[in-house]
Parts: sequence; structure tokens; C-alpha cells
Amino acid sequence: MVKSKVYIKAQEFVGDPTEENFKVIEEEVDDNLEDDEILTEALCISPDPYRRVFPTPVGGGFRAFQVSKVLKSKNAQYPEGSKVLQEIGWRTISKSKGEAVWYRCDDLPTNEPVSVATGALGMPGVTAHYGLTNFCNPKAGETVMVSGAAGAVGSMVGQIAKILGCRVIGSCGSDEKVRFTKSLGYDAVFNYKTQDWKTALKEAAPNGIDCYFDNVCWRQKSAVIEQMNVGGRIGVCGAVSTYNSTDVPQGWCFIKKCDSFVIALYLF
Repeated sequence: MVKSKVYIKAQEFVGDPTEENFKVIEEEVDDNLEDDEILTEALCISPDPYRRVFPTPVGGGFRAFQVSKVLKSKNAQYPEGSKVLQEIGWRTISKSKGEAVWYRCDDLPTNEPVSVATGALGMPGVTAHYGLTNFCNPKAGETVMVSGAAGAVGSMVGQIAKILGCRVIGSCGSDEKVRFTKSLGYDAVFNYKTQDWKTALKEAAPNGIDCYFDNVCWRQKSAVIEQMNVGGRIGVCGAVSTYNSTDVPQGWCFIKKCDSFVIALYLF
């Protein structure tokens, strides 16, 4: 037997999570493996914000991605010593038959931390690439607007849009995030907490917005709609502003087509 530390939900969330909502317990894991089983140890764990909306019973464990090292194996796909990205929760030691594994990540760039597998090479990167290219379908020369531009998904969306030849603008919640986002190649970024939305959008996108990739679910979304060009596309990917809210969410609650724009995407 080996011991695993496991985060469980200690009590229901009300508003922002606090330490009282979590508890760390020890759980014994049988390290005697059957055929196809693997025993893994977490190297890094990603507590992605959108997990907040998944129902977790009190006493239950949290869903999460982690990069793990295979400690013992009876599975030829995942030999001892290999590294895997798996969706197996907030726990240090896990045993499974590999059903939670996304892919082996032994060949990660040596100059990058293993956490890159939970970011650019994991769910955020897949979400950004698939959502932007398959739903928003931006063309070179178009203007792409990204809310939550400094986040795990938003930062990737902006870089992909730049590679595709677009003008990319975004919004962030602090001056530090604005500086970081500009370092990624964004053409214009504004702090939505200190700047007027309509003015900032008109300055950043004087020729209008062709694609809006929404990670936040702004209450000020109407300001973006007013700047949308005919034939524009809006991708609704996340709603970070509502995850901890005790009020009725003020997000996109419909899919609508009209002459000037299309709301096209739900990813969560």
C-alpha cells in the first residue's frame, strides 16, 4: 500500500472559494497492479477555473488535469518512468488502467516546465485552437477581440490569431496583465476595470470587430456587439465572471442569428 494525498470538498461553495471549502485527506492505494494498470505520481496539477461549475458533492474529490510520472506499470502503452497527461483529479498518487490518460508527454520541450502539458499542449491549447479556427474561422486582415486575454485560453487564442494574420485586441483586469498580453503580440489591450469599454473598443478596433472570442461573459457585451462588423462571429467559450457569482448569470444564454453577426459557439 502507498498513501495518496487527496483534496476533497469539505463544504458547499458560497461565492468565492475559501480554505474552508477544501480538505486534504490521506487515502491508501494498493500498489499491487493487475494487467493494464498503472500507478502514477502527480508532478503538477491544473485547477482550471471552469471546474468550478461542475457539481461536486461534499466529501467528493475534484476533477482536474495533471502531469504524472508512471511509478509502476503493467500497461505496455505507459511503461514505468514515462510521463502522461491525465484527467484524474487533485491527488498525489493514482491507480488506473490508463482510461484517464490524454497522451504520453515524455518528449516535452526540455526548456519548458512539465506544466506546459496542462496549458498550451493541453486542454487550454486545444480549446483555443479548435474554438478559434473551427467556429470563429478568422481570415487574415480581420480583427479578433478576446476577453480574458491573459488567461490560459485567451493568451493562446491571441497568438494563434496573430499567426493567421489577424489584428488582435483584448481586455484584461489589471495593468500587469495588459503588459503580459502585449508581450504575446496583441496589437491593443485595455484594462476593463479602469477604462471605458466603448471608448477603449473604438480606439482598439476603429474598423470594427470580425471575431469575438469570449472567455469572461461580460455584462458589457453589448459594447462589443455594437462594434461587430456585418458577417462577424462570436464564440462563447467561458464565463469566468459568473463562476463564483451568487446572482443569476448575466451571460450569453441563447444562440442567435441576425444580419450583422452570429453567436456560434458553446464549449462548456
